[in-house]
Amino acid sequence: MDEIEIIKQLISETEESIRFFSCGKKPDRERSVCTAFLRCLGIGFKVSDLHINETDPPDIYFNGANFEIKEYLDDNRRRHEEYKKLLKKLKTAKKLSDLKESYNPPRPLTIKEVCDRVTSFIEKYARNYSENLCSTLDLMVYLNLNGYHLDDEDIPVDSSGMIKQGWRSVSIVSNSLAFTFFASESAPVFLRNVVGKIKNEWKKSGLFDLS
Repeated sequence: MDEIEIIKQLISETEESIRFFSCGKKPDRERSVCTAFLRCLGIGFKVSDLHINETDPPDIYFNGANFEIKEYLDDNRRRHEEYKKLLKKLKTAKKLSDLKESYNPPRPLTIKEVCDRVTSFIEKYARNYSENLCSTLDLMVYLNLNGYHLDDEDIPVDSSGMIKQGWRSVSIVSNSLAFTFFASESAPVFLRNVVGKIKNEWKKSGLFDLS
């Protein structure tokens, strides 16, 4: 495949990403995050097992879990706009070198740092939901920050701030790693069994693919 063909393929993939991040694709994005999380845990399932709730919250029902999905992005970051800008750049590129950008290696974020950040991030949602509702929700945060990657070192974390907010459980997924900070006694067993463990059971490509 020559450079022009590669650029055409990148254009096609970027156009698909723009469609995926449109408003009407929200259920698919939520399924995609759940898919990645469950694959990281090593749980066998079919995408059809992830049942969309038309009157959320929660967003998705799965095997006793009431998943409410939130994405943690950098401040003022808009992924839909990012792909639109990339598409514009791709369509003016004549060779692959036209697409080069400076690269800074991502720095690791420890689970403790993530715990502090996520606790603050989800506080606004806990305030917006009733206490009774929070106690039924298994909150899942897709950590998607530029310039960082989740450290795979298991270290103890203090999840008391999240617990005080009233959630039934709180988990994250980021790249190829998943972590559950806590899960109350009423949460599904598969979540209670992985509390405090960094999980990375998916060794293939396409972690977020709905297939």
